[in-house]
Amino acid sequence: MLRYRYIILAFILLAPCWGGCASANETVRGLRGINLNEALDTERFWLVRPTEEDVVRIKTAGFNAVRLPLRVLPHIDSSGELANRYIGRIKESVDLILSKGLRVVIDVHDSEFSSMGPETSGQLLERVWDQLSLALSGYDERVMVEILNEPRSALMPAVWDSIQRRIVKSLLAQDSRRIVVLQGSEWSTVDSLAGLKPQLDENPARLVGTAHFYSPMQFTHQGAPWVRNSQLWRGRKWTGSLWERFDVDRQLRPLTMLPKGTGVYIGEFGVHRNAEASSANRWVRYLSQRMSDLDVGWFYWSYAGEFGIFDRAKKCWMPLILELLPDFHGPLCSQ
Repeated sequence: MLRYRYIILAFILLAPCWGGCASANETVRGLRGINLNEALDTERFWLVRPTEEDVVRIKTAGFNAVRLPLRVLPHIDSSGELANRYIGRIKESVDLILSKGLRVVIDVHDSEFSSMGPETSGQLLERVWDQLSLALSGYDERVMVEILNEPRSALMPAVWDSIQRRIVKSLLAQDSRRIVVLQGSEWSTVDSLAGLKPQLDENPARLVGTAHFYSPMQFTHQGAPWVRNSQLWRGRKWTGSLWERFDVDRQLRPLTMLPKGTGVYIGEFGVHRNAEASSANRWVRYLSQRMSDLDVGWFYWSYAGEFGIFDRAKKCWMPLILELLPDFHGPLCSQ
């Protein structure tokens, strides 16, 4: 009798999703989220953090998920160990977000990984995710993980594919319930999703893809100080003309070519506050409608900052939010 008990126990441990876990596609299809930036993606995380007020506000507005960018490199010592204090703050933030009925995506957002040598970058990312995976081991599939935001430069497609595969294998070995989000190289464009298909097909129950969309850049990033020559783009409008809509549809077409049932979402799309309000409204309205038509989940970039849809000083939402959430609830900033 004792032997049979051990067999049953082993089955439970080795098959934690038996009869219980939602598929990755089911989980991400209905995501309507926002990137909660200027919190754990800062070096001074002990001063700026996701607050209960932030999360309640996001939930009340009508979002159902939060993408939580991390900036891990400032909190790693010379041996590759993440500071316990930072790990603790991550878990506190995840607990807070989940307690309000929202899903959460944990995203390593450090751009410096893309400028390191591939071997150094891969080894350090693996070390980071070993620690993050252990910290997140008590959470169910409501917590998803993105390995690295917008891999590029030194992380060319073949190099990045090898690194991402190793980390995925390790993550799922540690916790087979976890939903792991794959990004393509070259800035995680929609076109890069095609390169993810072979890996997505290997484990569609646990793997999903994501991409970012900011086209046309001359409109969405006008005046962004970190983009070269973007001041020359100031005043660029998006009128919603036939050609402009055709161009957006053309760039979203790879989403329509993925096999039915493939889990995918747009992890970032948004407009800099420099853009004319009426043009920004039209662009966001059209993107929102197209993603709904394609049955694709999304996260708006961002909650705060230069792309922010919430004004922290005035404690009100920009009217642009009405294009994202038709059933929005909350205070609106005056035009």
